[in-house]
Amino acid sequence: MIGNSKFFMQKKVIFTIIIVIIVVAGFAAYLYRHKDSSQPYNIVYNVLPSEYSKLIQAENKSIFYLAKDGKRYIFPNQGTFKSWFGDYTLIRQISNDELFKIPLGGNVFYRPGSKILQTASDPKYYFVNLNGVLSPFDSEYTIKDVYGSDWKKQVEEIENFYFTNYKIGNEIYSVSDLPLIPENITIDQNNF
Repeated sequence: MIGNSKFFMQKKVIFTIIIVIIVVAGFAAYLYRHKDSSQPYNIVYNVLPSEYSKLIQAENKSIFYLAKDGKRYIFPNQGTFKSWFGDYTLIRQISNDELFKIPLGGNVFYRPGSKILQTASDPKYYFVNLNGVLSPFDSEYTIKDVYGSDWKKQVEEIENFYFTNYKIGNEIYSVSDLPLIPENITIDQNNF
């Protein structure tokens, strides 16, 4: 009988430990999904040094990204540029003649996850997804779950003519609908 009581006591301890682990993991998941943070979703400013060498600017002052397809892609606004690089210190200056020899490929998209986009002709708020896809949020509550209580500071309005460069994706209903964005994603990986 003593052997059986030890066996049942060991089972009880193991069962209690498993329950505690499940409860702690569930509580941690709850806290993560309901965090109230002013930090934007998954924003990482890890820029590979090789990315800076692809920034070019000519006399017209527009900044371009020289992509691996041999074309130049323009940053349509300051917000797009800052979503990728943050500052203008390492841009390579070239002549207009050099610039004109490089074919124009199009616009650079905002860095995925970096901002919430909106345009004047559409009241929805959009998550910047991978590969130039904008996913509309279903509600402001969902946006708050993703970006925190200061989410409105992350909203950038883009002109309608830039908005049309993006594709519209699936609606975002919760944090679990968001994609995993690679930490060191490059413009080449996201745009082309």
